[in-house]
Amino acid sequence: MKNPTLTELQLREVFKKTCRKTGGYNYVNGRCNELGYGVAELKNALIEAGNGSVEPPQPTTINLTSFVSVPLTATSGTAIPISFSATTNNPSMPSTPIQCKIWLSVTQQVTTTSILVNTSTLTLGGGKGTDSNIISYTLPNGISGNYFVIASVDTLNSVVETSETDNTSTASISIATSTPTGLDMGVKVNSYEWLADGRLRINYSFSNLGNEPITSSRIIAEFVGGYKTTWNRTDRIASGSTINLSSVYPSATFPASFPATYRLTILKVNGRDDLMNQNESKLLINR
Repeated sequence: MKNPTLTELQLREVFKKTCRKTGGYNYVNGRCNELGYGVAELKNALIEAGNGSVEPPQPTTINLTSFVSVPLTATSGTAIPISFSATTNNPSMPSTPIQCKIWLSVTQQVTTTSILVNTSTLTLGGGKGTDSNIISYTLPNGISGNYFVIASVDTLNSVVETSETDNTSTASISIATSTPTGLDMGVKVNSYEWLADGRLRINYSFSNLGNEPITSSRIIAEFVGGYKTTWNRTDRIASGSTINLSSVYPSATFPASFPATYRLTILKVNGRDDLMNQNESKLLINR
């Protein structure tokens, strides 16, 4: 043989170029099912194999992969950057728009509980092997734990690939709940009971939802449409703590009839406005 170093792919390329296409068959990419590459022309094949210029054929297969990157840690309710990209192993493929989707999920798989974060279009081919994008996403409030950001490319199956199993990539992120900041007091009317002497005891609680100690509060207590008073309280409530209290009302403060609505409303905390969370609570009283 004139050139024993040729590989199998290079030999196939030699026959593809030099065999005589005959028989009236349909040759696709230099080959038909009936005659293969055609009738061998030995002289031409030897010349082609020996001229030292035979190159392996360029890959005709196409495969797409994805990549995604996020911060390792974040806090719920805050914005994070999400970087993602799509890559083809064959940049010479026709220029093609590729749809990409990003999800936030508690597992590494997209499920019915996964949150669709973004849908974008990247472009591959026409000499372009990689395309990328960066988005900003605000994490939902109140979530915490280990989550995954999932990126999937070619979700519309615009490209016929040799493998459709590697179009998805994941990145893990540890999410912490946001720490309450500032001054924030909550109130809840919990229950009531009628006493033997006809008076009414109402049980309620105050909570410190912020990170600043509470030392005073101004609160309206009322039977809606009837008796109404304003409390200037000096209860001390540490951050994250709750105190349970009760008030007893004589019949002189009762509304004209029952059922009636009892309501507590926070006006001021430590002499200032608070964050306005859970600032009102009410309960229907029956007799």
